[in-house]
Amino acid sequence: YENQITFTVNLPASIIEARFDDVLTFLSPEYNGGYTFTAYQWYANGVAIEGATGSWYYNTAMDKDAEITVSATMEDGTTVWVCPFTFNSASRPDAVEEVRDGQQATKLLRDGRLIIRYNGHEYDVLGRMAKP
Repeated sequence: YENQITFTVNLPASIIEARFDDVLTFLSPEYNGGYTFTAYQWYANGVAIEGATGSWYYNTAMDKDAEITVSATMEDGTTVWVCPFTFNSASRPDAVEEVRDGQQATKLLRDGRLIIRYNGHEYDVLGRMAKP
């Protein structure tokens, strides 16, 4: 007796972190189990988010309660999915906060990259100091 079974394996949502209160970003290969991705498409409630094709997504107020997922393509061309999650259930690093000491972080795009300006310094979405 033979029976064919088809199933889908998704990456855990913990491969993504919420940063600066409204940015979702993939962890780098050093922190995500060694995965390197070459393409992304972010989804809210099962619908592709137009233009959201980078390793990070700037979450808008409209998406706060949406079920978010991502299809990500690996170097070998295999496309995998991340388990669905809500923005509020995304993992958050302890050291990153929107407001510290009464100062607000400012977000801006430079050459297509999201930069966070805080306390006179600029950081990328992973919290690393950005080059001037």
